[in-house]
Amino acid sequence: SHDANLKSQEKVIKQQTSDISENSNALKGITLDSIGKIKEVANNCVQVEMNIRSIRDKSILFDNDIKQIKDQISQLKYESGNQQQISEKDVLKLVMQKDEEIKAVTDGIQNVKKKLKLNTADLNNIREDKRTKESENEERQLSLEQNLSD
Repeated sequence: SHDANLKSQEKVIKQQTSDISENSNALKGITLDSIGKIKEVANNCVQVEMNIRSIRDKSILFDNDIKQIKDQISQLKYESGNQQQISEKDVLKLVMQKDEEIKAVTDGIQNVKKKLKLNTADLNNIREDKRTKESENEERQLSLEQNLSD
């Protein structure tokens, strides 16, 4: 009974040793995968840092460009201030003049449209008169032929 108990314990120990070995191998695999993931994260962090530096450098260049543009605007404002300015009254006068020209052109177009409608109506009337005369001439011709044959 004691030997049977020892054999049973030995069997359990062998099974547990086997399980520990399997678990140890599984943990080694998981650990290697985790190390790989950690390396990927580290590489990503390095890339993010490089991107941040690049953005910072571009931001500095962009700020410099903005400063140059502001300086150019200031220079243009200064130069335009020294040139003769068109007064608001002159601008309004020019706008009103152009409005009058546009109104005159619009009126001219409306008159041309009216004349075109009248001419089209006259032309249609002339065509209708011609058809009527031709029809009347045919009727007379037929009547004359009818009278001659009688």
